[in-house]
Amino acid sequence: MTCFMNFFTFIFKVVTLPLQLMEVVGIYGFYKRFFPFLIYKISFTYNKKMNDKKKDLFSNLSEFTKGNGPLRILEIGCGSGANFEFYPSGCKVVCTDPNPHFEKYLQKSLAVNDHLTFERFVVASGEDMGAVKDDSVDVVVCTLVLCSVNNIPRTLQEAHRILRPHKPALRPQYKEMNEGEQPTFQLQLSGAWCCCSQGAFTQLGPGFSCCATLMSFLPEMCNHPPCMYSF
Repeated sequence: MTCFMNFFTFIFKVVTLPLQLMEVVGIYGFYKRFFPFLIYKISFTYNKKMNDKKKDLFSNLSEFTKGNGPLRILEIGCGSGANFEFYPSGCKVVCTDPNPHFEKYLQKSLAVNDHLTFERFVVASGEDMGAVKDDSVDVVVCTLVLCSVNNIPRTLQEAHRILRPHKPALRPQYKEMNEGEQPTFQLQLSGAWCCCSQGAFTQLGPGFSCCATLMSFLPEMCNHPPCMYSF
């Protein structure tokens, strides 16, 4: 098994070598244009496999509507809008992503999801969403993103800042792993995968736990509990 994993790791690093060289010589920007297209195509297969789980995850979004206005959702790292089909009818959506080239594919997703209203696309990382006002959204959605941010606590602080008061509804994205528990291939592929996936790490160090990170915010959230969906 070890020999197989070492061989697989070697092949993966060889395949991703052009991307790593592009980053070194400063022309990685070309891949930033191609990456949204890749994610857009993959999202169809991913949504079919995750359809039931996503429906369950987003099934009670409508419960967080504040007042008489429509539900307002902000999605961190929206990508190509793969979650749009699971949002309730009549909601308003604000999307953020550090890659501006995703906007083209967001428009494609919106064309087949006319049950929602698209407000705007903000080019911003999860750690710095200053363009979004405090207490301005009902729900924050963050899927397959926390492995890509540089500062998870800061991202959660930003989500807390922009959310209106609600009952707590936190969904963890990662399982806690202790020293030695992470699969060897995750450790070996981390560098190459980070380059291939535009900043996503297959491991974030022993003991990392999104759930633990979220729980560390609960004392503060008790005074201003938000609704944040993350997996």
